[in-house]
Amino acid sequence: MEAEGWCPQTEGLWKGGVVEMLNGIASGSGQLPSLRDLELNGASNHVQFGSGSADALAKGIFNRKYPSLRSVKLSCECVDQVHMRELSRALESRQAMSVRMLDISVGDEDEVESDTNSEDEAVEKGSRMLPLAVALGSKGLRGLKVLSLGSPLSRPGVEVLCLALRSRYSGDLRSLRSLQLILDVDCKPTGVRTLTEVLTADNLPALRRLKVEINELNDDELMEMVDVWSETEPPPLYELDLEASEADISDEGVVLLTSLLCSAKFPSLVWVLLNVSSESARTLLQSLFPESRRERRQSRFL
Repeated sequence: MEAEGWCPQTEGLWKGGVVEMLNGIASGSGQLPSLRDLELNGASNHVQFGSGSADALAKGIFNRKYPSLRSVKLSCECVDQVHMRELSRALESRQAMSVRMLDISVGDEDEVESDTNSEDEAVEKGSRMLPLAVALGSKGLRGLKVLSLGSPLSRPGVEVLCLALRSRYSGDLRSLRSLQLILDVDCKPTGVRTLTEVLTADNLPALRRLKVEINELNDDELMEMVDVWSETEPPPLYELDLEASEADISDEGVVLLTSLLCSAKFPSLVWVLLNVSSESARTLLQSLFPESRRERRQSRFL
């Protein structure tokens, strides 16, 4: 179910109809047993997935209206914390145990009033991530294979996400095969280290693909990852994507990273992406990981 086919003549239907449609499904007598993929993009100008839509979708999940749902893609930037909590409760319920792929933006990058200081803003960002982190740590999503978080995570956001990724939490994500997330600039470098500390084979024994977008990635962040993984057992990665829109990585940093990635710590790793500026660093990466130049298909992880 995707919000396609929009045109100016149907703009009113999309803006006002999403809540009514989801409420109709939730309150109806039947089910949607053939629906496997659900995509609702709240960031679009013509589709409104807000608090009302989140509440209606949660009711539909609780009422077992989506028994075969496997892929869920939601943009929840316009969903307030109360309704985000209700939607997260639905995602962690037994009625959502069929979900295998979750691609969600939780509003971690929402703007805060101009008179709010940076510390309060960070707390606000983390609080918006908390309900989803609780859901991810539940037993209801223990079959999840692909997780993508589309909003940049602040330091508090990273901390609460790590609660879900730790195996000793209430549930586990031990079936997760692909993880994709974005780190906010304020995460560096401590947030990178905090995240890497939970990216272990013990917590994520099935993880094959990891994509972490770190804007303005530099040697400091790379060294945090190298230091942690040198002392722990990393997950059995096949693909590692550390591309960023801007990067400042020295040749020495690339050599240190690739020395670790080519060691016995990563026996299955064949696909590595990293933005580097020098030709020598690019040549080194391509020679060590030639498979990286081939197109990757995420469907293999479903």
